[in-house]
Amino acid sequence: MKQEEEERKNNLEKQVIQVLKSKENVVRDMVEKKKGVIVFGLKEKVSTTRKDRVKEDLKVARPIIGEVEDDNTESGEEIEEVFRLGKYQEGKDRPMKIKFKTQVAATRVLEKTWKLAQTEKYKKV
Repeated sequence: MKQEEEERKNNLEKQVIQVLKSKENVVRDMVEKKKGVIVFGLKEKVSTTRKDRVKEDLKVARPIIGEVEDDNTESGEEIEEVFRLGKYQEGKDRPMKIKFKTQVAATRVLEKTWKLAQTEKYKKV
């Protein structure tokens, strides 16, 4: 009886490992999505090169993250990547996606977004 249970347990463990390996991309995508924050309502400056756009977007993103974070944390260090979503159209501001290095950092920022509503500069963000 115990031997049968042990065999079932081993078979079940093998099946779980196989499923996880086959669904590795799905799991990875879910984790990656949770590391990102989308911000609406930020003005977009016209830049000719991608490099300039990334620099400008970082200049915009860092103060926003700094506003919601405590003063003792370095806001720019946790940002992995910043980019705009969608195709550029003159006169329209695209949403900005801020990707953090960890899911914990993204969650912490989302939990403190209420602080933006209290500042005059970021009320509409």
